Amino acid sequence: MLDTNLLERRINYRNFRKDKYPSADKIIEIIQEAINVAPMTGEVKYIEIDIWGPEYSELKHEFMYTLVTSKEYKKSHRIKRGTYISDEDCILRNREYFKTHPHMFNRQVEAPYLLGMREESRSRKRSQQNKFTDKEQYRETNKLFHQEIAMLTYAISLAANRHEVDAAFCRCHQQNIEAKECDDLLGKGKKPTILLGLGYYDFDEKSLFERDGDWIEHTEKGGRYNIVTRKRDGYKRDKVGAREIINWK
Repeated sequence: MLDTNLLERRINYRNFRKDKYPSADKIIEIIQEAINVAPMTGEVKYIEIDIWGPEYSELKHEFMYTLVTSKEYKKSHRIKRGTYISDEDCILRNREYFKTHPHMFNRQVEAPYLLGMREESRSRKRSQQNKFTDKEQYRETNKLFHQEIAMLTYAISLAANRHEVDAAFCRCHQQNIEAKECDDLLGKGKKPTILLGLGYYDFDEKSLFERDGDWIEHTEKGGRYNIVTRKRDGYKRDKVGAREIINWK
């Protein structure tokens, strides 16, 4: 278990090992630790975490076909170009594309443990919705709720790092294909706000990173990472500078 290097250790890597993963008890321990240290108390009871474990590997793999990252294969780009036929057609094309470009999919959803962070089904937001006469007030409440989910999810990723468990985010599932593959895994109820994969990274599979011995580096954005020591040598080149977003008052 690590006491330091929590921030440096974390990267958003897409490939997870399928033959080795933490126990369910370890996942519970990580989530409880995150709840304990996250800057929130009463708000947590309005969050639910759906977890699809290793037994859902086939459904998670099918769901992955809806999460292609190549621009020309995205549903939105096809609609723009006038080549969109249906979500089902998109998935058929994505299945073929996956055979040669597996690294161009959000494969982090195939992690042994996939966490879906969402609003609790009987939440304060829903129960109070009818009380709001001002739509802007309701939107602000909704925004606050998503902030709370973001804080807890990031806390889980850091707690996972402390236990030497890898974590990878996926945020684009709501902006992509909505098809049977989505409903089979997520159901037809309230969809998660964000997905988080937990397990152990598989650095041997093809990825967006080039490997040189114990070091990997993102092919487009840079930022070297040692897969043995789990330490960084630089960051992605498109990271914004602090001075660019700071306004001293």
